[in-house]
Amino acid sequence: MCEVFIYKHIKCGCVWGEIAVPCGPGMGYTTCGQFGSGIAKRPLRLQKAEHRPCPTHDMYGLYDGNQMRAIKKITHGVKIGTGPSKQDAGVEVACCAVM
Repeated sequence: MCEVFIYKHIKCGCVWGEIAVPCGPGMGYTTCGQFGSGIAKRPLRLQKAEHRPCPTHDMYGLYDGNQMRAIKKITHGVKIGTGPSKQDAGVEVACCAVM
């Protein structure tokens, strides 16, 4: 399984994921089976990125999509059911705070 780091840029607030350690040569978001399977995973730690270029604002969207992806939304919740996959029977409960 590929190891992913999640970054949040300090200036613009953009969030993206980068493949830190691929599971094999040429593996990444488009070639590794762990991505897009719909299986719930442990949340990754968010790291502040001050000296890394933002893929949207500094790189103008010109980056390798197999190694880096912009993240639009991160959700947290609980799934109660027979397994972690979206195809497994169960109920997903999204956690949210209302102030």
